[in-house]
Amino acid sequence: MTVVCDFTDEGGEESVTRVREEHKLKLIGQTIGEYQIFERIWQGATSNVYRGQARFSDGRYGDVVAIKVLHPYREAVEHRQQFLREAEILLRLRHPNVVRVFGTERRGSLLCIFMEYVQGGSLRQILQEQQVSTERIADVLWETAKGLVYIHAMRIVHRDVKPENILVSEDLRQVKLIDFGYAEYLDRRWWQRPSKLGGTEKYMAPELRDGYSDERADIYSFGVIIAELLLPRLNGSAHSLLGEVCEKATREDPMGRYHTMQHLVHDFNEVYRQLQSNPGDAA
Repeated sequence: MTVVCDFTDEGGEESVTRVREEHKLKLIGQTIGEYQIFERIWQGATSNVYRGQARFSDGRYGDVVAIKVLHPYREAVEHRQQFLREAEILLRLRHPNVVRVFGTERRGSLLCIFMEYVQGGSLRQILQEQQVSTERIADVLWETAKGLVYIHAMRIVHRDVKPENILVSEDLRQVKLIDFGYAEYLDRRWWQRPSKLGGTEKYMAPELRDGYSDERADIYSFGVIIAELLLPRLNGSAHSLLGEVCEKATREDPMGRYHTMQHLVHDFNEVYRQLQSNPGDAA
């Protein structure tokens, strides 16, 4: 299937949106590999994610999967390389707090990544749709931090950590980092210059704007997240402790930040313990 989108059309972004919707409608009900597509569960700038159901009882990757499909109008070599690099990176990772990728497949002109399916939504979406306790938000962020510790140990920096890229199950018990489209391999010798500028402005470390990053870019993003989602909900000593963590994590100069997520987690654990021992510190 090939969809042509003219970015010079006077319709601009409206034209792009229309093509996305047409592509979504064409895929619903279609079969990719052993799976039939039932609904779109996520939409991004370069790809959509769909829920796929195995046509037979013994689907290669289980009964239900998430299928990430590169938008067919993103046919530039750099988009395909970025998409396949995401799959390559995720195929190396096995951790409860990182979404699992099973494999890739081509269907005509389409590139697809098969991933585990989690019934839920992004942390942002969950917080908008549910009343979530301060303690539970802290739990989710704690699990997110563990995922970041793991990927950094695997020599990978995510480069786009934000609430929209934290997948949470409906019961809030599964937490997984997703969307590794901007992820890069780490180079401990010095900061590596990434192949593509990535990130989201609000959560982007200053050095990323200059085209450089290491794990401290993810530390900065995580610091912004906890300052936004958790700090305003705390009182007393827990608020003071977390305020210090946020300040150090989001310093302009990366040399002044936590050098590793493990160091941040050590301090964040003190906040976590304070909340558990003194629930009154939760607003």
